[in-house]
Amino acid sequence: MELLSLTWAEQYTVGHTGLDAEHRQLVEVINEICSAEYAECSPDELSSLLNRLTLIAVEHFKHENTVMHEFSYSTSFEANSSSLANILGMAAINEHCAQHAEALVALESIILAAVPRAASANRHPGQKLISWFTEHAIKHDAELRVLFQNNSD
Repeated sequence: MELLSLTWAEQYTVGHTGLDAEHRQLVEVINEICSAEYAECSPDELSSLLNRLTLIAVEHFKHENTVMHEFSYSTSFEANSSSLANILGMAAINEHCAQHAEALVALESIILAAVPRAASANRHPGQKLISWFTEHAIKHDAELRVLFQNNSD
């Protein structure tokens, strides 16, 4: 088995210091999981790392949702306005928040498949976790990068 790792890339940044730090933390934990599976760690060690990743992901998505909503009210969106731009902006934010819920379900599926409850458990979730992170960062968070760049002072 080869050692998998997720190399940090600027395409994972969104232009928000806190969110970018959390993205780096997610990458670090995914790499810890990849290293642990390469070293054939114990099932308990793997479970501990997967639980840590879950907690970090949940907190990150909560924070990102809050940042998006706060940002929307402090920039081009006017509170209590029914203009088309505001409605479309809020719809995009709500869609992104819904995607976070879907990402957590996908993460849970990867983790449940890796939990060593049965002899058939897939104790090698690294590649799936790398794909999970990169898909969200590139496909969905790219919209945030554009939003923050277009509205920076």
